[in-house]
Amino acid sequence: FSVHKCIKDVYGKPYVPGSSVKGMLRTALMCALILEDRASFLDDYADPTRRDKASRADRAMQRHAFWRDMFYDCDGRQQSNDIMRYVSVSDSASLSVDDLVFVKKYDKFSKRDDGRHKHDMGNISDEAYYEGNELNIYRECIKPGTTITCTLSVDDRIDGFLPFGSLDAVSLSKVL
Repeated sequence: FSVHKCIKDVYGKPYVPGSSVKGMLRTALMCALILEDRASFLDDYADPTRRDKASRADRAMQRHAFWRDMFYDCDGRQQSNDIMRYVSVSDSASLSVDDLVFVKKYDKFSKRDDGRHKHDMGNISDEAYYEGNELNIYRECIKPGTTITCTLSVDDRIDGFLPFGSLDAVSLSKVL
């Protein structure tokens, strides 16, 4: 079987990369922004000109939420300034290996995917068609409930782009 190991520092201690925390924060902000102005994001999603609705809608919604100040670079390519550039997150402080658990990967099928084409991927049975697929892959994961510590720096310039005001401790707690 295969084991995907948790990222560790030079001393062999696990930690959470700042980019992972920033990605989680980006997703939480995206949800907050959609809840703040559902109608305009629905327009991004419901555009009838899209062939591949899911991925193109996601890109349109990301642009709507985070991209500002469009400009062209020296090669004539369109560039944007993402408002998340105003947020910086450090890697977490090192954790203990006792904060890790060993978890088996499991693929949950969508309602439209009965999994019949995935017989060779794991321990699927006829009863499991609408359930999922147990894979022979394991991961080291950080235990649920583990507290991580990292430094979050927010440049005040992001505040002008957020409909709910500043991105301070109070608004962050609401977003999260």
